[in-house]
Amino acid sequence: MQRDAFEYTDKQYNVQLSAVVCDTPARAFAKAIGHTGYHGCDKCIQERQYVPNHMTFPEISAALHTDESFAAKSDVFHHLGVSPFSCLCVGMISNFPIDYVHSVCLGVMQKLLY
Repeated sequence: MQRDAFEYTDKQYNVQLSAVVCDTPARAFAKAIGHTGYHGCDKCIQERQYVPNHMTFPEISAALHTDESFAAKSDVFHHLGVSPFSCLCVGMISNFPIDYVHSVCLGVMQKLLY
């Protein structure tokens, strides 16, 4: 059950969650999704394809996940269970930003260095 405020030491505190910031594995755990499987993209609905030595998302115009499609579990292979955030008024796509370290530093920069 979601409440707009909580009490601590006889004081009432209002809390509004605007974003959930965590790295890619923690975000997948918090959202109860897979991030390393064939349906692991957090932002779009497409299946990864294996090319020699790595997995890739080849489509550049794939349909995007939305908060509504995530809540409806429209991509059934993307979900592994029920997220504890699903009972809150949190956009499961819009309030979970992309992880800079795993996406840029370990992804793009590694390719540029090679």
